[in-house]
Amino acid sequence: MQADLANITTMLRIRQRALTDNADISIMQMAYVTGDISQEVFIKALREDNQKIVTIFAKTPYGRLVSEGTEKCDVTGSLSHFEKLCDDFIMLYLTEAGKNPFGIEALFAYAVGRMREIANIRLVLIGKLNNLPTVAIRDRIRELRVKK
Repeated sequence: MQADLANITTMLRIRQRALTDNADISIMQMAYVTGDISQEVFIKALREDNQKIVTIFAKTPYGRLVSEGTEKCDVTGSLSHFEKLCDDFIMLYLTEAGKNPFGIEALFAYAVGRMREIANIRLVLIGKLNNLPTVAIRDRIRELRVKK
């Protein structure tokens, strides 16, 4: 799951840069991490518009993320909302997996939740030090317990 999300993020970042000729394909081939989605899908998606990319990923578990992320990226020009959606998607998965009281998943979900709390505290402190508006900080805060 994390490999696919990293590949999608990389592909969207490469598209944002609008590189020339085959440079984008070369970078995607080098940055690709083996996941459930094949490298060919990402290379094909590099040259497509956002609507086609949404269609390509609609059949995967990441369809909603790609749809919302590309939509927000068109408006803001930033992938930070997409990255937040990815983090929340992973947290939702861990929350569901952590409901098994006899497995290691609960311990792992707890550890990831604690790391996310620390990251959120750092984000707030750095935002305050840099005099960022409260709304901008609030938009970047990751969910600790994802609501369905």
